[in-house]
Amino acid sequence: MSGCLITQECCYSTDPLKPQQMDMLITSRPFAGASLAYNPLIFEQTDLYETEDRLAHVACCLNSPDRFCRRFYQLRPVGDCDPNPALGWSPLYGDPHVTALDGRQYIFNGLGEFTMATVRTAHVSFTLQARTQRAELRPGTPTNGTVFTAVGAEENGVRVFLQIDPNTNTTLILFANNIDYTRQLQQEGDNFVLDHEGVMIVQDNNTCVVTFPSGIGLQISVSMKALAIGVSFPTMFRNMTKGLLGNFNGDNTDDFVLPGGQVLRNNLTEKQILSMFCLQWAVDNSSTVMRYEARMGPKDYNHPEFQPVFLDELDALVRREAEGLCGTKNLPCIYDFLATGNKDFALSTADQQKLSDDLMKQSKNSLPSVKVPAAAYVSVGVQKTVFINGSDPDVNDRLTYRIVDDAKGAVNINSSSGAITIFLKTLDPIKIQVYVVDEVGGQSTVESLPLVVCSGCEGHGLCNESDPRDVSGDSYFQYAVCQCQPAWTGNNCELDKDGCSDNPCHPLQTCADVPASQQGSSDVGYRCSDCPPGFSSRNGSQDCIDIDECGNSSLHKCDMKCHNTYGGYECSCQEGFRLSTDGRTCADVNECLESTHDCRQVCNNTEGGYLCECEPGYSYDEITKDCIMDSSLSGVCQASGCSQGCSVATDPSSSSSIPLCFCYQGYDLDPRDNATCVDRDECRDKVCDQVCNNTAGGFSCSCYDGFALNKDERTCSACPYLKYGPECRETCTCSGRSVACHPVRGCVCQDGWTGKSCEEDVDECAENPDVCGTQKRCVNNKGSYSCVCRPGYATTDDGVCQGTEYDDGNINECSTSNPCSEQEDCTNIPGGFYCTCKVGYIKIGSNCTDIDECKLNISDCQQECVNVPGYFNCDCKYGYRLTADRDIVLKSAPMVHTDRTVLKSAHAVKVQNSVTSHPVVCVAMVGKGTNVDECASHETNKCKQRCDNTAGSYRCSCSAAGYILNNDGFTCKGQRTCAQRERFRKITKLLYKPTLAHHGSDVQLSSLSSSCLQQQALNSFLIKVVGKSGGERR
Repeated sequence: MSGCLITQECCYSTDPLKPQQMDMLITSRPFAGASLAYNPLIFEQTDLYETEDRLAHVACCLNSPDRFCRRFYQLRPVGDCDPNPALGWSPLYGDPHVTALDGRQYIFNGLGEFTMATVRTAHVSFTLQARTQRAELRPGTPTNGTVFTAVGAEENGVRVFLQIDPNTNTTLILFANNIDYTRQLQQEGDNFVLDHEGVMIVQDNNTCVVTFPSGIGLQISVSMKALAIGVSFPTMFRNMTKGLLGNFNGDNTDDFVLPGGQVLRNNLTEKQILSMFCLQWAVDNSSTVMRYEARMGPKDYNHPEFQPVFLDELDALVRREAEGLCGTKNLPCIYDFLATGNKDFALSTADQQKLSDDLMKQSKNSLPSVKVPAAAYVSVGVQKTVFINGSDPDVNDRLTYRIVDDAKGAVNINSSSGAITIFLKTLDPIKIQVYVVDEVGGQSTVESLPLVVCSGCEGHGLCNESDPRDVSGDSYFQYAVCQCQPAWTGNNCELDKDGCSDNPCHPLQTCADVPASQQGSSDVGYRCSDCPPGFSSRNGSQDCIDIDECGNSSLHKCDMKCHNTYGGYECSCQEGFRLSTDGRTCADVNECLESTHDCRQVCNNTEGGYLCECEPGYSYDEITKDCIMDSSLSGVCQASGCSQGCSVATDPSSSSSIPLCFCYQGYDLDPRDNATCVDRDECRDKVCDQVCNNTAGGFSCSCYDGFALNKDERTCSACPYLKYGPECRETCTCSGRSVACHPVRGCVCQDGWTGKSCEEDVDECAENPDVCGTQKRCVNNKGSYSCVCRPGYATTDDGVCQGTEYDDGNINECSTSNPCSEQEDCTNIPGGFYCTCKVGYIKIGSNCTDIDECKLNISDCQQECVNVPGYFNCDCKYGYRLTADRDIVLKSAPMVHTDRTVLKSAHAVKVQNSVTSHPVVCVAMVGKGTNVDECASHETNKCKQRCDNTAGSYRCSCSAAGYILNNDGFTCKGQRTCAQRERFRKITKLLYKPTLAHHGSDVQLSSLSSSCLQQQALNSFLIKVVGKSGGERR
C-alpha cells in the first residue's frame, strides 16, 4: 500500500427506502467515504485503487464484523466533505423562458437553434444547444409561441442529443455518441441507465438526467409537447460561460454577452434581446452539436424573420385576461397564454415556474449541519434527555430537528429545541440517527448518536460508562462495562463467581467455592483444604509455604548430606560412599571390587576410599603412583619370560630363587604358560550402568543418549533441563517455537515448525493437499496454514464459506469488481464467473469485435442502416422519419416554405434551403422513377469531402485521415486519437462507478470530481443506479 493517503472519497445516501436521506452526505460507518491511498482518476493508479482502496473497504466493512470496520476507518479516516451543492442552476421551459445562471430572467422567443452555453478551459470543452419550433397545441395549427423541442450537448467530443418524438409528442428520442438509445429508454423507463464513454444518463421520474465528467448536468422532460430543461453548472466554471445562459459570475446585470465578448446593456427590450443578443447565438454548420434528419442542418430550423409576440409591446388591456388566469406577477404564464391562447399550456408554465423558483432557492441555499454529543449515557428504565446542536450558514433560517427512526417509541425529539428523550425498556440494540432541515428543505448530514447503556448489573455491581463494550459489533450501541462485586461475574454481574476458577489453592490442596450468598462483600470466595506434607500455612492464611527440613535435623533422616527441595528434601553422600536404596543411608563404595581404582598392582579397600600397594619385590612410588621393581630381582626376572610383572620366590626343593609372573590390573595370567598376560573382560561383570566398552587392560562406561556419566564413571544420570544428546552435550535453542526439550532429540517443535532449532516452516499444504476439504483451499503460512474459501466465496464468522449476495453462498464477482471487458457481459457462477460478448459483438481470438449488422444485412431497418459499436441505427431517406418504435419508416409531414407553400412529391422531396427561393428537387425512391446522381451536381451535393450516390439519394463521408462526419451529415471534423479516447474512457468509467464519488488533491481532475459530487446533491441521477442494487453507497 502507498505510504501516505493522497485523496478523499465522499459518499452520499441513495437508499430509495429512506427518501428523507436522499443525497445526504454519509459520515458514519460502514458507508462513509474514507481516505484513499490511490487516486482512481489517475489512469496509472486505477488498478491499485481497486485492490488497495475499494476492495479493502468491501472486505473490512461489508464482509466483516464491525471491529474490523472500525480499524479500517482508524487507518483510513473520514475526511471533510462539503455537503453543499455549490451549483449554478438554470431552468428553461414553456414558450422559452430563460433563467440565466446568475438568476437573470427573460423571455426568449426566437425560432431556430441556439447556443445556450459554452465552456472552454484547458481540460473541458463544453457546448449546450437547444432547438425551438412553433408550438402546435392543436394538430396543424401553429401558434405565435415557440417551444424547446430538442437539445444537444457535447463535452470533450462526447455528444448527447434529446428530442421530442414527433410521433408521440410525449416521449423522448435519445442519441449518445451517435447511438440510438430511444427504444431502450422507452422499454426500461425509470430503470434506464447508460454509463457511456464520457457521460452518464439515467431516467428518474420520467426525467432524463444527463451528467458529464465535468459536473455539468441536464434534466430534461416533456410537458405539453415541449421540453422542460434544467441546466446546472459547478461553481468552478464561474466567469467561463457564454451563451444564452449568460456570464456565470454572480452578477445578473452583465449576462448579455455576445460571441465576440461584447457586453450589452441590461435594460434591453424583448425585441432587442431577440435581435441584438439571442440571434447572435444562432447555430450554424460549423458550430452545431445537434442531430438532423437526412440532408438537413441548422438552416432548416433557423428563422430569423419569425416575428413573435413581445409582451412589453402589448397594450395593458390585452394582458388583463392573461393576468386574470396567471396573476399579475407570473410573466411566463402571461406570455404563454397570450402567445398560444391555450390555458392549459399557460398553467403548465406556471407550474414549471414554481418548480424553477424552488430549485433556484435550493441551488443557492447553504445546507445546515448538526453536531451530536460524543455519547449519550442511559440506563434501562430511566429516562434520559440529551441535546443536539444544529447550525446554518444562512443565519436567519429556522431549523427543524428530526430523527430517522423512533425505535418503536423509545426515542423522541423536540423538533424546535433538538432535545432527544430516550427511554429504554430493554437492552435490545437501537440506532439513533438525527438530522436538521432548514426552511428551504435543505438537509444536513445524518449523524448517529452513540449510546452507552447501563444494564443495571443485576444489582450486583456498578456501570463504568467510561469503559463501554460493543454489542453485536456495533459501536453506536454499546453497554457500559459492569464492575461486579467480588462474588459476582458475567457481562451484567448475573453469574455467581467460581472462586476456584483462578486456582488460588496449592496444587495439592482441594479448593471449594463459597456461594455468593455466603461470600457477601468479602474478596475471598473460596476455601482450601489443609496444606500437604512439606508445607505449612502462613499466619493462619490459606497460603502454603515450604518447610526447610534440612534446617532442623529432627525433620530429616539423612546419614550425611541434606538438600532442601520444594515440599520435601533429598539426601546425598560424601565421596566414596553411595546412597542406599532407602534414599537416606550411605554405604561404602568398594573401588577395588568395582575396578574403579587406579592401582597398578594391588588395591586394598578402605572406608570411603582405597589404598594402592605393590607385589613383593616392588616398592610404591607416591609421586608416580607406580610400583618400582627392586634391583635384586632383575637378574632372576630377566629370563623369566613374564609379559608384565615378575616377582621372585624360593623353590622349596632347591632353595633357589625362581621367577613368578603376575599381571597388572585388568589382565589375567594365561594358564597355558603362566607367563603371558591376557586382557580381562570386565564388562562381563556388569560393572557399568548402561553401556560398557572393554579395552586392553581396562574398560570404559558410557551412557545412552539423554544421559550423562556420573563422577564414579560407572553410573548414569538423565540430562538436566535444556540439555540433550550424547553425554548431554547439546543445548536446546528452539527459537521460542518448542513445546519441550527432549533429552534425546532436542527441540520438540510446535505444530507448523521443524528443524534443529525449530527454524524451518512446515508446508502443511504440500504434505497434505486435502487438509482443508473440498470447499476451501490451503494457504501455507509461517508456522501454520490457513483454510480459505475458494475463489468466489467468503468466510463467515462461523468459518463457513458463504457469499453475501446469494443463498447458495456464492459471491457475485460481476457486481463487486466487474472483471470482464467493456464489450463483455459478466455471468456469475458458483465459485467464479465467465465473460461473454455483449449483444452486437462476436468473439474473434481473445477480443469481442463489433458485428456490422448493416454490412451483413441482418438489421431490421426499412431504409437506411448505420452501424454503431455493438448495435445499429435505423435511419430514413429525406422526407421520411422513424416511428416511435424506431424501426418502421413513415412519410414525413410536407415540407413548408415560410410563405406557407406546401411542397408535394410523389415519392420524396428535398429542399435545398427552406427559407430561400432555391428550387425544389424531387428525388425518386428506390424502384420508382429514374435515379438522379446528386453527387454530380453542385446544387444537390452538399458533402464537404466525399459523396457516394445511392438509389434515390446519396451519402456523405470523410475521405481525409483523422476526420469523422458531423451530425449534420455533410461536414467533417477532426477526431481524437485512439490513445486520447482510451484514456478518457478509463477516467470517465471511474468517475461514474455507481458506488463511488470522489474528490481529491489532483489539480487537473479533482476539481472535476468535486463538482460532480456537488452536482449529485441537486441531480438525483445516481439514485436509480444504486437504488436498484439496494445499497447506500456511491
